Amino acid sequence: MDIFENSWAGVVTEAHLSNLTSLKDLSIAKYSLSSYLSLVFNVITQWIPPFKLRYIKLRSCQVGPRFPAWFRNQNELETLILRNARISDTLPEWLSKLNLQLNELDLGYNEISGRVPNSLKFRPQSTVYLNQNSFEGPLPLWTSNVSALFFSTISFLGQFIRTLAKDMLTLDLGDNRLSGNIPEWIGEMMPSVLILCLRSNLFEGKLPSELCSLSSLYILDPTENNFSGAIPSCFGNLSGMTYDLDIHRYEGKLLVVTKGTELLYENTLSLVNIIDLSSNNLSGEVTEELTDLSRLGTLNLSINHLTGKIPEKIGSLQPLETLDLSRNQFSAPILPSRTSLTSMNYLNLSYNNFTGQIPSGNQFETVNDPSIYEGNLCTLWASVNNQVQW
Repeated sequence: MDIFENSWAGVVTEAHLSNLTSLKDLSIAKYSLSSYLSLVFNVITQWIPPFKLRYIKLRSCQVGPRFPAWFRNQNELETLILRNARISDTLPEWLSKLNLQLNELDLGYNEISGRVPNSLKFRPQSTVYLNQNSFEGPLPLWTSNVSALFFSTISFLGQFIRTLAKDMLTLDLGDNRLSGNIPEWIGEMMPSVLILCLRSNLFEGKLPSELCSLSSLYILDPTENNFSGAIPSCFGNLSGMTYDLDIHRYEGKLLVVTKGTELLYENTLSLVNIIDLSSNNLSGEVTEELTDLSRLGTLNLSINHLTGKIPEKIGSLQPLETLDLSRNQFSAPILPSRTSLTSMNYLNLSYNNFTGQIPSGNQFETVNDPSIYEGNLCTLWASVNNQVQW
């Protein structure tokens, strides 16, 4: 039964489901994450369904606050989605005892607490969304079969785990309390990863050169950590941001910062190419090799301690839409060659030591807000009339 994307309202009880003895797929969903949920499941705890489901997909329906007990005999499940279901409970013990082999588990946008049991089992190349919950403790150890992990905005502690799947495509550990270094084995253990999001954790140390072995990577987001040292010059080897690898890309959901705003990408994530190293303690000059990433769409290096000049070849990055170099220690003139950045619609060079004349024409006529240049040695602004004062 598939009634996705409808405006259902009211209360669903066991009486609505009791005669559906052959039911295999229960899919009721709206993709909105609205706080108002118009469809409420009110099924008694003792009810035993007459069917064995393979697919449960309930999005933006009120199923909670308790984890639905009528699932406890559904031992043929392959997909379990209870996203934005108002569940404020722990994962029940019977969920592990069902001995499921899931292709997809999505419990995102609830208030589920406690530890994630290591006994959950998944089929190869499965997908798990646990983001936006209140789980605690270390990362679960069942990740060796999971190719897409979305664990953002939980409260996981600890460090990277070595049980990650070799065919991992997406790893989102953003907004947790993970610490330590990025391990040197990351290139060996996750050679196919496309998306690596480590934002807003407690990671530290240098960005290891082993990241450069992730040749298919097209989103690298370790922002808001304590990484230090220089940007590895081998980042220019990230060929996922150089060649068109769309046929291998994973279509998932990820909250990313681009154009100065947090955006949730759901169906167009494969069109995004991002390096976001902002809000760390990186130092040194920006490596010229970054300008070899010909498909790069967003480069955010803001709030670091970077020095020197902007690489002159950055003007060759025609797909570049977002460039944020603010709050660093860059110096030297702003190079006119960057006027070839015809796709740019967000630029921030504020609070550096730039001097000289701002390039005019092309994209600089669409980013004419003077605040993007403030805090430099001179107040610089290219107006739409190309009348530059400095």
